[in-house]
Amino acid sequence: MERPNYIIEINMFYDWLETNQIPKSAIALWHTLMHIANKAGWEQQFTVAISTIESKTGFKRSELFKARNILEQKCRLKWKPRGGNLSAEYELVFFCVHNMDTNGNASGNTSGNTSGNTNGTQTVTISKLNYTKPNQTKNSKSHSENEFSVIEKNENLKTEIPKPPEDLFYKKFVSVWFEFYQKQFSLKPTFGAAEGNKIKSILKKLKSKCEEFQMDWNLESAGESFNQFLEIAYSDKWLKENFQLAILDSKFDLIIIKALKTTNAISNTTAESILDRW
Repeated sequence: MERPNYIIEINMFYDWLETNQIPKSAIALWHTLMHIANKAGWEQQFTVAISTIESKTGFKRSELFKARNILEQKCRLKWKPRGGNLSAEYELVFFCVHNMDTNGNASGNTSGNTSGNTNGTQTVTISKLNYTKPNQTKNSKSHSENEFSVIEKNENLKTEIPKPPEDLFYKKFVSVWFEFYQKQFSLKPTFGAAEGNKIKSILKKLKSKCEEFQMDWNLESAGESFNQFLEIAYSDKWLKENFQLAILDSKFDLIIIKALKTTNAISNTTAESILDRW
Protein backbone atom coordinates (compact mmCIF):
# COMPACT_ATOMS: atom_id res chain seq x y z
CA MET A 1 0.00 0.00 0.00
CA GLU A 2 1.40 3.41 -0.93
CA ARG A 3 1.51 6.02 1.83
CA PRO A 4 2.94 9.55 1.47
CA ASN A 5 4.71 11.63 4.11
CA TYR A 6 2.55 14.70 4.70
CA ILE A 7 5.39 17.09 5.55
CA ILE A 8 7.56 15.98 2.63
CA GLU A 9 4.65 16.32 0.21
CA ILE A 10 4.03 19.92 1.32
CA ASN A 11 7.70 20.86 1.03
CA MET A 12 8.01 19.29 -2.41
CA PHE A 13 4.74 20.87 -3.54
CA TYR A 14 6.11 24.35 -2.82
CA ASP A 15 9.40 23.46 -4.53
CA TRP A 16 7.31 22.33 -7.51
CA LEU A 17 5.43 25.65 -7.48
CA GLU A 18 8.69 27.47 -8.18
CA THR A 19 8.59 26.15 -11.74
CA ASN A 20 4.84 25.59 -12.10
CA GLN A 21 2.58 28.61 -11.73
CA ILE A 22 -1.01 27.81 -10.73
CA PRO A 23 -3.77 30.04 -9.30
CA LYS A 24 -4.45 30.38 -5.58
CA SER A 25 -7.65 28.39 -5.97
CA ALA A 26 -5.65 25.38 -7.22
CA ILE A 27 -3.19 25.70 -4.32
CA ALA A 28 -6.06 25.81 -1.84
CA LEU A 29 -7.74 22.84 -3.53
CA TRP A 30 -4.54 20.78 -3.35
CA HIS A 31 -4.15 21.51 0.39
CA THR A 32 -7.79 20.64 1.04
CA LEU A 33 -7.63 17.34 -0.84
CA MET A 34 -4.41 16.45 1.00
CA HIS A 35 -6.18 17.12 4.30
CA ILE A 36 -9.18 15.00 3.31
CA ALA A 37 -6.97 12.19 1.97
CA ASN A 38 -5.06 12.17 5.26
CA LYS A 39 -8.30 11.92 7.27
CA ALA A 40 -9.41 9.07 4.98
CA GLY A 41 -6.27 7.10 5.85
CA TRP A 42 -4.56 7.81 2.52
CA GLU A 43 -6.95 5.67 0.49
CA GLN A 44 -5.83 5.73 -3.13
CA GLN A 45 -9.24 6.96 -4.31
CA PHE A 46 -11.69 8.92 -2.18
CA THR A 47 -14.86 10.91 -2.68
CA VAL A 48 -15.80 14.33 -1.32
CA ALA A 49 -18.71 16.67 -2.01
CA ILE A 50 -17.94 19.90 -3.85
CA SER A 51 -19.91 21.77 -1.17
CA THR A 52 -17.43 20.49 1.43
CA ILE A 53 -14.51 21.69 -0.67
CA GLU A 54 -16.20 25.08 -1.10
CA SER A 55 -16.54 25.40 2.66
CA LYS A 56 -12.96 24.41 3.39
CA THR A 57 -11.30 26.54 0.69
CA GLY A 58 -13.53 29.60 0.62
CA PHE A 59 -13.63 29.51 -3.20
CA LYS A 60 -16.72 29.33 -5.39
CA ARG A 61 -17.71 26.14 -7.19
CA SER A 62 -16.88 27.55 -10.63
CA GLU A 63 -13.37 28.49 -9.46
CA LEU A 64 -12.84 25.03 -7.96
CA PHE A 65 -13.89 23.30 -11.18
CA LYS A 66 -11.22 25.28 -13.06
CA ALA A 67 -8.67 24.59 -10.31
CA ARG A 68 -9.45 20.87 -10.46
CA ASN A 69 -8.80 20.77 -14.20
CA ILE A 70 -5.54 22.68 -13.78
CA LEU A 71 -4.24 20.21 -11.19
CA GLU A 72 -5.21 17.35 -13.48
CA GLN A 73 -3.41 18.95 -16.43
CA LYS A 74 -0.34 19.46 -14.25
CA CYS A 75 -0.41 15.76 -13.27
CA ARG A 76 -0.97 16.48 -9.59
CA LEU A 77 -4.49 15.04 -9.49
CA LYS A 78 -6.74 12.46 -11.10
CA TRP A 79 -10.51 12.69 -10.78
CA LYS A 80 -13.67 11.41 -12.39
CA PRO A 81 -17.39 12.21 -12.05
CA ARG A 82 -19.75 9.49 -10.85
CA GLY A 83 -22.96 10.82 -12.35
CA GLY A 84 -26.21 11.99 -10.82
CA ASN A 85 -25.87 13.60 -7.41
CA LEU A 86 -22.88 11.46 -6.44
CA SER A 87 -19.66 13.18 -5.37
CA ALA A 88 -16.66 13.07 -7.69
CA GLU A 89 -13.85 10.59 -7.04
CA TYR A 90 -10.32 11.94 -6.50
CA GLU A 91 -6.82 10.51 -6.54
CA LEU A 92 -3.82 12.67 -5.65
CA VAL A 93 -0.54 12.16 -7.50
CA PHE A 94 2.11 12.25 -4.78
CA PHE A 95 5.70 13.33 -5.21
CA CYS A 96 7.01 10.63 -2.93
CA VAL A 97 5.43 7.45 -1.52
CA HIS A 98 6.31 4.44 0.64
CA ASN A 99 5.24 0.90 -0.12
CA MET A 100 4.10 -0.76 3.12
CA ASP A 101 4.16 -4.57 3.26
CA THR A 102 2.08 -6.71 5.60
CA ASN A 103 4.82 -6.54 8.27
CA GLY A 104 4.84 -2.74 8.23
CA ASN A 105 8.22 -2.49 6.45
CA ALA A 106 8.65 0.33 3.98
CA SER A 107 10.48 0.28 0.69
CA GLY A 108 10.75 2.82 -2.09
CA ASN A 109 8.33 2.97 -4.97
CA THR A 110 10.52 2.41 -8.04
CA SER A 111 9.83 4.85 -10.79
CA GLY A 112 12.85 4.50 -13.02
CA ASN A 113 15.21 4.78 -10.05
CA THR A 114 16.80 2.24 -7.74
CA SER A 115 15.48 1.69 -4.24
CA GLY A 116 15.43 -1.12 -1.74
CA ASN A 117 14.87 -2.29 1.80
CA THR A 118 17.76 -3.64 3.85
CA ASN A 119 17.21 -4.66 7.49
CA GLY A 120 14.14 -2.49 7.81
CA THR A 121 15.78 0.71 6.52
CA GLN A 122 13.33 3.01 4.77
CA THR A 123 14.18 4.37 1.35
CA VAL A 124 11.99 6.19 -1.11
CA THR A 125 11.92 7.25 -4.71
CA ILE A 126 11.14 10.85 -5.55
CA SER A 127 9.08 11.66 -8.61
CA LYS A 128 10.97 13.91 -11.03
CA LEU A 129 7.85 15.10 -12.87
CA ASN A 130 8.20 18.85 -13.51
CA TYR A 131 10.49 19.07 -10.48
CA THR A 132 13.82 20.90 -10.51
CA LYS A 133 16.12 21.16 -7.51
CA PRO A 134 17.79 24.54 -6.83
CA ASN A 135 21.42 24.94 -7.95
CA GLN A 136 23.84 23.50 -5.42
CA THR A 137 27.03 25.17 -4.21
CA LYS A 138 30.40 23.45 -4.18
CA ASN A 139 30.14 22.83 -0.46
CA SER A 140 26.64 21.32 -0.62
CA LYS A 141 25.98 17.59 -0.50
CA SER A 142 25.15 15.63 -3.62
CA HIS A 143 21.67 15.87 -5.12
CA SER A 144 20.50 12.43 -3.99
CA GLU A 145 22.17 12.68 -0.58
CA ASN A 146 20.34 15.91 0.18
CA GLU A 147 17.01 14.44 -0.86
CA PHE A 148 17.34 11.35 1.28
CA SER A 149 18.70 13.20 4.31
CA VAL A 150 15.67 15.51 4.26
CA ILE A 151 13.35 12.52 4.05
CA GLU A 152 15.09 10.69 6.90
CA LYS A 153 14.98 13.74 9.16
CA ASN A 154 11.26 14.26 8.50
CA GLU A 155 10.28 10.59 8.71
CA ASN A 156 9.39 10.73 12.41
CA LEU A 157 7.81 14.19 12.41
CA LYS A 158 4.18 14.43 13.48
CA THR A 159 1.83 14.95 10.55
CA GLU A 160 0.47 18.47 10.55
CA ILE A 161 -2.43 20.02 8.66
CA PRO A 162 -1.13 23.03 6.72
CA LYS A 163 -2.71 26.37 7.52
CA PRO A 164 -4.58 27.99 4.62
CA PRO A 165 -3.10 31.24 3.29
CA GLU A 166 -4.35 34.41 5.01
CA ASP A 167 -6.13 35.60 1.87
CA LEU A 168 -8.44 32.57 2.12
CA PHE A 169 -9.57 33.73 5.57
CA TYR A 170 -10.19 37.20 4.12
CA LYS A 171 -12.30 35.76 1.29
CA LYS A 172 -14.20 33.66 3.81
CA PHE A 173 -14.99 36.72 5.94
CA VAL A 174 -16.12 38.71 2.90
CA SER A 175 -18.41 35.84 1.91
CA VAL A 176 -19.88 35.63 5.43
CA TRP A 177 -20.41 39.41 5.51
CA PHE A 178 -22.28 39.47 2.19
CA GLU A 179 -24.45 36.48 3.10
CA PHE A 180 -25.33 37.86 6.53
CA TYR A 181 -26.03 41.39 5.27
CA GLN A 182 -28.22 40.21 2.38
CA LYS A 183 -30.14 37.88 4.70
CA GLN A 184 -30.91 40.63 7.22
CA PHE A 185 -31.40 43.64 4.93
CA SER A 186 -32.38 42.02 1.60
CA LEU A 187 -29.74 43.94 -0.38
CA LYS A 188 -26.05 43.75 -1.11
CA PRO A 189 -23.75 45.82 1.12
CA THR A 190 -21.54 48.55 -0.27
CA PHE A 191 -18.05 47.17 -0.47
CA GLY A 192 -14.76 48.81 -1.44
CA ALA A 193 -11.19 49.19 -0.23
CA ALA A 194 -12.27 50.83 3.04
CA GLU A 195 -14.69 48.01 3.85
CA GLY A 196 -12.04 45.46 2.90
CA ASN A 197 -9.62 47.00 5.39
CA LYS A 198 -12.25 46.82 8.15
CA ILE A 199 -12.84 43.15 7.36
CA LYS A 200 -9.10 42.55 7.77
CA SER A 201 -9.07 44.45 11.05
CA ILE A 202 -11.96 42.42 12.50
CA LEU A 203 -10.37 39.21 11.23
CA LYS A 204 -7.11 40.07 12.99
CA LYS A 205 -8.91 40.85 16.27
CA LEU A 206 -11.01 37.67 16.20
CA LYS A 207 -7.91 35.60 15.47
CA SER A 208 -6.13 37.23 18.40
CA LYS A 209 -9.07 36.40 20.71
CA CYS A 210 -9.06 32.76 19.59
CA GLU A 211 -5.30 32.48 20.16
CA GLU A 212 -5.68 34.16 23.55
CA PHE A 213 -8.15 31.50 24.68
CA GLN A 214 -6.30 28.68 22.85
CA MET A 215 -9.25 27.99 20.56
CA ASP A 216 -9.00 26.34 17.14
CA TRP A 217 -8.45 28.73 14.26
CA ASN A 218 -9.15 27.23 10.87
CA LEU A 219 -11.15 28.34 7.86
CA GLU A 220 -14.41 26.79 9.04
CA SER A 221 -14.22 27.89 12.69
CA ALA A 222 -13.10 31.39 11.70
CA GLY A 223 -16.14 31.82 9.45
CA GLU A 224 -18.44 30.60 12.21
CA SER A 225 -16.85 32.99 14.73
CA PHE A 226 -17.36 35.96 12.41
CA ASN A 227 -20.98 34.98 11.77
CA GLN A 228 -21.61 34.75 15.52
CA PHE A 229 -19.91 38.12 15.99
CA LEU A 230 -22.31 39.64 13.44
CA GLU A 231 -25.33 38.02 15.09
CA ILE A 232 -24.40 39.51 18.48
CA ALA A 233 -23.90 42.95 16.92
CA TYR A 234 -27.21 42.71 15.03
CA SER A 235 -29.05 41.94 18.27
CA ASP A 236 -28.13 45.43 19.54
CA LYS A 237 -30.72 48.01 18.44
CA TRP A 238 -28.26 50.85 17.79
CA LEU A 239 -25.75 48.65 15.97
CA LYS A 240 -28.56 47.17 13.89
CA GLU A 241 -29.51 50.67 12.72
CA ASN A 242 -25.86 51.49 12.03
CA PHE A 243 -24.72 48.15 10.67
CA GLN A 244 -21.47 49.17 8.96
CA LEU A 245 -18.10 47.45 9.08
CA ALA A 246 -16.34 50.60 10.27
CA ILE A 247 -18.68 50.83 13.27
CA LEU A 248 -18.51 47.10 14.02
CA ASP A 249 -14.74 47.31 13.99
CA SER A 250 -14.67 50.34 16.30
CA LYS A 251 -17.14 48.65 18.68
CA PHE A 252 -15.36 45.30 18.60
CA ASP A 253 -14.63 45.13 22.34
CA LEU A 254 -18.17 46.20 23.24
CA ILE A 255 -19.60 43.46 21.03
CA ILE A 256 -17.35 40.88 22.70
CA ILE A 257 -18.45 42.11 26.12
CA LYS A 258 -22.10 41.88 25.03
CA ALA A 259 -21.44 38.31 23.91
CA LEU A 260 -20.05 37.48 27.33
CA LYS A 261 -22.97 39.09 29.14
CA THR A 262 -25.53 37.11 27.15
CA THR A 263 -24.29 33.92 28.79
CA ASN A 264 -25.50 35.08 32.24
CA ALA A 265 -22.83 32.88 33.75
CA ILE A 266 -19.58 34.78 33.49
CA SER A 267 -18.48 33.98 37.02
CA ASN A 268 -18.99 30.25 36.54
CA THR A 269 -17.80 29.83 32.98
CA THR A 270 -14.34 30.05 31.50
CA ALA A 271 -13.66 32.61 28.80
CA GLU A 272 -13.05 29.88 26.28
CA SER A 273 -16.39 28.16 26.83
CA ILE A 274 -18.17 31.53 26.72
CA LEU A 275 -16.67 32.40 23.38
CA ASP A 276 -17.45 28.91 22.14
CA ARG A 277 -21.13 29.59 22.80
CA TRP A 278 -21.29 32.76 20.73
